[in-house]
Amino acid sequence: MIFYNPFTPSPAISFSSFTQYLLILPVELWYIHLSFTLAFVLNESSFLAVDNVVREMKLFQMNLEELNINADAIEKQTTNTANNTEDYNKLKVILRQVSIHHQLIYKKVAMLNKGFDFQVMYNNTFICFHLCLAIFCMVKVDLLYKIKYGVSISAITIISFMYSENGQRLENEGENLRLALYSCSWIGKPSWFCRSLLILVTQNNRIPKIETFKIFTLNRNNLKVVMQAAYSYFSVLIRFSR
Repeated sequence: MIFYNPFTPSPAISFSSFTQYLLILPVELWYIHLSFTLAFVLNESSFLAVDNVVREMKLFQMNLEELNINADAIEKQTTNTANNTEDYNKLKVILRQVSIHHQLIYKKVAMLNKGFDFQVMYNNTFICFHLCLAIFCMVKVDLLYKIKYGVSISAITIISFMYSENGQRLENEGENLRLALYSCSWIGKPSWFCRSLLILVTQNNRIPKIETFKIFTLNRNNLKVVMQAAYSYFSVLIRFSR
């Protein structure tokens, strides 16, 4: 943010400079509001997109528990063959819906990766640049500016943590989804049930995560990588400044 200030060190403040300030002030307030709205919308859209996929994973785990309950109930029944056939047909329908839901989750994860490709790249770049510059300025300036840039570093670090934690939530829930599939009851079930479950487990060997051009992964480790890069660039700046 750059603010126009008419109060110069000169002894007197002219009327024209104050008039200019009053004219520029509404424009400044307008673009500050616009910048805040744009940043808020972009961050909220990213958060809601990840949250949608995380909730789909939680719903899938609930559906998987329901599938296990129905499958175990069928195995415990002692009715005739005709009723067993009808129950197995119902189980096939439930398993088919679970499989479709699993495919939907991975389609949404692919959409997330496509949407986050450029966003993660420029976020990491600018966060690293701001951290490096703030640390460098803290070393070179007086006490007042040290406090100013110290607050800036703290704010950037908190924002970076919240941003990286957004991807970590998706990765953690992907791990829970994989464990839920591994815990699925398959012993004594028909061969078609085991084959379908094996396909789901095989596909879920790769945990859903937000990756950027196969370079960055949005998780807690991403924050560590950015911090390490900022410190490395800071060391180079210090060496050249000397």
